[in-house]
Amino acid sequence: MAAVTGIRANCRLSLQIPEAESYQPGIQLPYWDSKRSRRGFATPTVRDWFDRWNLGNRPSELDPFLMPHDRPASNEQIERANGLLSNYAALLRRRVANDAALSLGFRALRHGATARLLKSGMQPLLVADLLSTSQQQVEATYSDHYRQHAVTETARLL
Repeated sequence: MAAVTGIRANCRLSLQIPEAESYQPGIQLPYWDSKRSRRGFATPTVRDWFDRWNLGNRPSELDPFLMPHDRPASNEQIERANGLLSNYAALLRRRVANDAALSLGFRALRHGATARLLKSGMQPLLVADLLSTSQQQVEATYSDHYRQHAVTETARLL
C-alpha cells in the first residue's frame, strides 16, 4: 500500500476502501493520519497497481488491527498497529537479502511513490498534501530532484 499510495504504513490500517470500485488515480480513499492527527485522502499513484496486487481485498487477519478512518485511534490501537508493522518489517528483513530489505521497507516504498509523483511533474505542494507531509519536508528530502530538474529545464528552454 505504501508503494501504491505513498501513505505511511500504519495509515493503511485506517484506510477506508469502498466496495466494488475501480481503484485508479484520483479516487479518494479516506484515512486517519495518526502522525499528523488529521484526516487524509489517499489515491493510487500508478494506474492498475492497486487492482493488480488486489489491495482492495484486505485479509481478515488484519481486522483486529484496523483503526478508524474519520477520527483519531486510541493509543492502544496505534501501538498494536505499529507492533504489527514492525513484525512485518522484521519478517521481511529475515526473508530477503539485506540490500533488498532496504529497498522493500515501508519508508523506501513511500519514498518511491513520492519520487514518482515529483518526476511526473506534480507540484511539491500537491505531493505533500497527497502524502500527508509538508511542502518543506518534500523540498528538503528531494532537493537533488530539484537540482536535476533545474538543469534539465534550463537545457530544454535554451
